[in-house]
Amino acid sequence: MRGLLNKAFTPRMIDNLRNRIQTLVDEILEGVQGKGLMDIMADLAIPLPGVVISDMLGVPEEDRPQFKKWSDVIFVGLTESDSTGTQAQRFAISQKSFSELSDYFRGVVERLRGHPQDNLLSAVVEAEEAGDKLTQEELFANCVLLMFTGQETTTNLIGNGTLALLQDPKQMQMLQNDGELIGSTMEELLRFDSPVQKFGRVATADIEIGGKTIKAGELVFLCFGSANRDPEQFSNPDQLDIMRSDNRHVAFAHGIHYCLGASLARLEGQITLGSLLERMPDFRM
Repeated sequence: MRGLLNKAFTPRMIDNLRNRIQTLVDEILEGVQGKGLMDIMADLAIPLPGVVISDMLGVPEEDRPQFKKWSDVIFVGLTESDSTGTQAQRFAISQKSFSELSDYFRGVVERLRGHPQDNLLSAVVEAEEAGDKLTQEELFANCVLLMFTGQETTTNLIGNGTLALLQDPKQMQMLQNDGELIGSTMEELLRFDSPVQKFGRVATADIEIGGKTIKAGELVFLCFGSANRDPEQFSNPDQLDIMRSDNRHVAFAHGIHYCLGASLARLEGQITLGSLLERMPDFRM
């Protein structure tokens, strides 16, 4: 499945999105600049990734609000980031949204089979028809995965990153003085306050880590946020340092689980923060 999705997530496709992302960011900032104030989350961090991933999956504008609702519910169910109700109740609601989103994508995929478009989902459908088969359920499940991970994680990156810079004016001034630091800044923001703090995995074999035995089949939570503040890996791990070198963070996971959309998230983050500092150099919390 991963190999098939990689064929659709090509560097060319991501680079083709650069102008689209820049245009979206400019339009959003244009709409708030005259007011003298904005809500970073509501005005920018939430809508931008939603529009980008919707474009990639061929979702029309009128359906995006419903998509955001489905995405929010699924995210809460998977990450336990909400204490409302029992775990079983949150999981049940999440499953319902997952089902509804899967049903929606059935219609989208059927339309793309007859009328291909230049987007990620159409590329996946074409690859599937060429012989690299996904079952229908696998195809729909991956559509749902791309939809919600493409929104929530980048929203968190923009929000966390902006907050971290606002809380460290010296680092923000360094970036304003040298725009070439945007690359290393993005890596440091990913490390400093990871967009995904933890995620579940199932052990495929018995293993001992740090004197603890994990049995095959057991669920474990990997705490990316903690790993990215590991003093054995990073000097002064609790200090934001946009010039940090050898920044081998695990914000995008690692190995076979490495995030498919890492390059897209980096691109959205760099364009958003770069544009904010360029257009609003004196913005404050």
